Amino acid sequence: MRMMKQHFNIIRIETTMDMGFCHSYWSAKRAALARRGIEWRSPSAMNPRVMFD
Repeated sequence: MRMMKQHFNIIRIETTMDMGFCHSYWSAKRAALARRGIEWRSPSAMNPRVMFD
């Protein structure tokens, strides 16, 4: 649980959770992890032929 709270404190997104939110979230998550030296790829990057909304 503590790790989850830290995760959400690191990733701050100024948007509502409407369609397309996952892309904003994944972008913010990737940037936050990159600052810590972690390379992370989103589900859309891992599955280029799948549409996410």
